Amino acid sequence: MATEAVETGKIFQKGINFFCLFSLVVLTGLTAFGASYYLETGFYEMFRNILVTTGLSLLIVFCFVSGAQKGTFCFDNADHPFRFLVVYVTGLVCTVIFAKLPVTGWLFLVFYVCLTQVSDTVTGMVSATTLLILTVFLCPADGTIGLYLYLLSGLSGIAFFSRIGKDFKIGFPLAFSLVTQLIFLMSGVLLVQNKRLGPEDTVIPMVNIVVSGIVICIYMQFYNTKVANKESILYQTINDPEYEKMLSLKEKSRVSYYRSLHTAYLTERICTKLMLDVQAAKCAAYYHHFSMDELNEMDIPVHGRRLIEQLKKKVPYPMEKEAVVVSICDALITTIQYLSGQAKDQKIQYELVIHKLFQKRLSPETFLESEITLRDMRFIEQKLIEEKMYYDFVC
Repeated sequence: MATEAVETGKIFQKGINFFCLFSLVVLTGLTAFGASYYLETGFYEMFRNILVTTGLSLLIVFCFVSGAQKGTFCFDNADHPFRFLVVYVTGLVCTVIFAKLPVTGWLFLVFYVCLTQVSDTVTGMVSATTLLILTVFLCPADGTIGLYLYLLSGLSGIAFFSRIGKDFKIGFPLAFSLVTQLIFLMSGVLLVQNKRLGPEDTVIPMVNIVVSGIVICIYMQFYNTKVANKESILYQTINDPEYEKMLSLKEKSRVSYYRSLHTAYLTERICTKLMLDVQAAKCAAYYHHFSMDELNEMDIPVHGRRLIEQLKKKVPYPMEKEAVVVSICDALITTIQYLSGQAKDQKIQYELVIHKLFQKRLSPETFLESEITLRDMRFIEQKLIEEKMYYDFVC
């Protein structure tokens, strides 16, 4: 039944993906037709607009599918094409508005940056340029200069924002992108249009820069919360000893509850030193003893769930380093809890326990099928020995 549910979910997801990409092509053609009719362009211009933009929309679909298959998308954007569709459709609406504005008032830097964030560099560049070309076609005056200005500033924005790290600091990329666009807009007025700067030639570009900066800031903050750091925020919620699932475990078995807490503590210490995915490993340490039915009720990030699944299977052995670390820490905590219950009045020699545990149960041969190395195993053993003062709290 579980396998059938997974297969059904995959088919349903493929259907949604196809619908989103098909809608993108249809909406592009309809927008080109409707905008051309509304702005009263000629028949041949309307035909050109529909033909060119629809062809470019097919290229967008190709780039999106290709990027998803190659794994060039950031985060989980390949599995959620609706995000891309929403930003792109917003751009289609704006093309009609921009066609009624002066060239220096177009906000295409926003769409170059935003579309790239929900796809990849190539897909974002092609889709934003498609919107730009449609606007140039619809512009009653000669908007060709806008094509060059915003193409160059948009590519600059993509390049600057590609340097964003996991901390998602956008200050410098945003500042450089806005300054670059301002330079291009001013140079377009001075050099290409060959005219002096008047009040109207400086106010509109400055308003463009301010509005673009505000929109990008709002969008990136929303994107950071809902997409980029969604898993981090989710981990903060479930990797909490006071989380409802953990409290229910505490009511059922205090031994299992504290076993999970101690395992998570040691796991965090070791994974931090080994530069592994600490949050996913802690999640696995907390919840790998839960039943699959309980786990299916929880919203667990992909990596954390994968580690749990590896730990719950006896064969093959855990493949990822994080799963191996959790397995070792859990075995040690379980052993210490057992020994403390058997010999309440005797002092446990923790260093000896750790050595014997690694020799008998956690030898390197045990994890031959995993990513762990002999050097890692020696480091883990040494790190666990250094934590021997902590084990008094386990007893």
